[in-house]
Amino acid sequence: MVEAVLREVPIGTPLAEARRFMEAEGFECRREANSTFLDRDELDYLYCNRYEGGIVKRRWQVAVVYRDDKVVEVLASTGLIGP
Repeated sequence: MVEAVLREVPIGTPLAEARRFMEAEGFECRREANSTFLDRDELDYLYCNRYEGGIVKRRWQVAVVYRDDKVVEVLASTGLIGP
């Protein structure tokens, strides 16, 4: 997922453009400030979340880390959610 996002939203991309791309791909996004994502602390990032599937769903969580409103890194996590 990280590679797929970086192909469309390379390092240096304005954050507003990154958000438009992620939302067009079906993600719900919000800004997080000085927060934790995975094992990383004190990050400013655009948190993007998306579910795919039926009874068992795949959840994608992407953090588009930014500085000065420009993308500096992308982190991602995925997992299955279901009964």
